[in-house]
Amino acid sequence: YRQGIYLDSWVGRLHHVEVFENTVHDCEWGIVVSSEGKNSEMDSVSIHHNIIYDNRASGIQFGVFGHDEKRRYIEVYNNTIVNNGSPAHWAGLTGGIDVRSSNLFHISVYNNVCANNYGFPVALSEEYDGIENSPEKQQIMITRNVCFPVEVKPHERNIFPHATVFCGAGNFYCEIIFRDYKNKDFRIKGDEGCETLKQ
Repeated sequence: YRQGIYLDSWVGRLHHVEVFENTVHDCEWGIVVSSEGKNSEMDSVSIHHNIIYDNRASGIQFGVFGHDEKRRYIEVYNNTIVNNGSPAHWAGLTGGIDVRSSNLFHISVYNNVCANNYGFPVALSEEYDGIENSPEKQQIMITRNVCFPVEVKPHERNIFPHATVFCGAGNFYCEIIFRDYKNKDFRIKGDEGCETLKQ
């Protein structure tokens, strides 16, 4: 499969959508939030309590496909995102939560578990380094996620803008202990789930 779940405002406005309690694995991308159609827009979307693992590209991606139109008021929270992304992917660097588009406003990414993803736990497009685009100006909040590991991968440029690691503020950096990683039981193992916890 290309995308496990694909949200796209291809014509007009897509709004008030909730994506929850899904298990997505062995696809190209896990869940993609796009606005491909010209002059289309998306707002009031929540993505929560999903388990996303073993996808070849990023687990959750704000895509840059098509005309890459505006998306706003989107929440991504309480998802478990494990072992997504792969080296030398045709789209560039891939990993956990991939905030690749810069045409986003009022986006909240919080309380997610991002573990053992290839390129990054959470990343922003390099386009946010510009004066016209910044997380603060566009009210993009990334906070209180579990990020493991956090390491800087070499740039893997391809057809998409490069992604840079950005876990935000107030996050937890620790090795997660799952109930049964080998058999894809990604529930956190009680009080032992984050023994090396540090903020």
